[in-house]
Amino acid sequence: MTAAQRLQVVLVALLPGDGTAVPATALQRAVGCTARDVAEAFDVPVVAGIVRHDVMSDSYAALKKGSALPHHADQFPPEAAPIHQP
Repeated sequence: MTAAQRLQVVLVALLPGDGTAVPATALQRAVGCTARDVAEAFDVPVVAGIVRHDVMSDSYAALKKGSALPHHADQFPPEAAPIHQP
């Protein structure tokens, strides 16, 4: 595991599981890194939908856990829905 990957794991672990946002500056102080380090470490988790970044407040929050596809779950039809075949 690289240093960047370790930083990513630590930063994600510092986010409360209830979705409370944490300012980037607080994360910087907690791990002793730069703003750029925090932003780069959260690039992949934000794109993957694990973490939410609020640009206006420059804060990060863990997204709800418990669903493999939390942001896509409403796009799938219920299992009992008839399948349309033209």
